[in-house]
Order: sequence, then C-alpha cells, then structure tokens
Amino acid sequence: MILFHHSNLGIPGWADRSLRWLIVTPWMHVVHHSRLQPETDSNYTSFLSVWDRLFGSFRLREKPEEIALGLDGYEERDWRGLPGILASPFRKAPGQREV
Repeated sequence: MILFHHSNLGIPGWADRSLRWLIVTPWMHVVHHSRLQPETDSNYTSFLSVWDRLFGSFRLREKPEEIALGLDGYEERDWRGLPGILASPFRKAPGQREV
C-alpha cells in the first residue's frame, strides 16, 4: 500500500476521488510531503483514509503538481546524493540549532 500511495501513477480524477474515501491515494498523500508545515502535518495514514478524516488531519490541494516537495535546506547538492543520504542521520540538519 505504501508503494501505491508514494507512486506517480496517473489515476484519473474521478477514480482518485472515489478511492480516497476508503484508501490513501497518491494525490492525497503527496500533500504530506509538502514544504508547507500545515500540509506536512496532514494525511499521515498509510492505508485507510478514514483515520485522517476522524482526527482532522485530512487535507487536499487543488493542484498537487504545484506542491514544493522536500525539506528546507536539504536541496543543497551534498545532501542529495547517496553519500549525503547515508550520512544524514549523523550530520546536523540545515538550520538546526545546537541544544
């Protein structure tokens, strides 16, 4: 299921609207990967979309293709390659302050 909602499948709008009443669709889940914090804090569920509806974390975007994905600061070249990804748990995140 996680592979399905993280995919780039081109599901027709009518089918997506119908499916997302029951399960998480790619159009619904992509909002969770937005750079905007209120959108990142939405659409958490992995299978049944009812959970986000029940807990008030359900959110959609009219044009999901306009969503800027990712985290601020991680677009730098040294974070995007395999070495940067593997080292990320051991490096200070961009903009992160010392505690």
